[in-house]
Amino acid sequence: ENGAGTRWGDKWEERFGADGSGKKVGETWRVNAGGERWSRTWGESVGSDGEIRTYGQSTSGEQWDTTEQGNSSRDNSSRWEDAKEAAEYGWEQAVADSTRMLAIETPPREK
Repeated sequence: ENGAGTRWGDKWEERFGADGSGKKVGETWRVNAGGERWSRTWGESVGSDGEIRTYGQSTSGEQWDTTEQGNSSRDNSSRWEDAKEAAEYGWEQAVADSTRMLAIETPPREK
């Protein structure tokens, strides 16, 4: 919950092979303080031939299903590695990348 009564969540699954082929699927959802619900399901599949398909839909009516040709399975492997590295980005990395932001002095709270 974000303090304003809105709850939200994300979940996804990744499966990929050494040849660069694989699939990611997920869902994002939110429920606001008034009880209004929204969700989006999505997926991305990468073939060993380099074909990349992205698809999904939401409760607000958006839909997509596109396919593009990638350059090679090696490029797709790199794409998955980039995603994997982003998923492994943790608190220590965030703090290390935020030295300027952490240096900002905050005013004392009023009691």
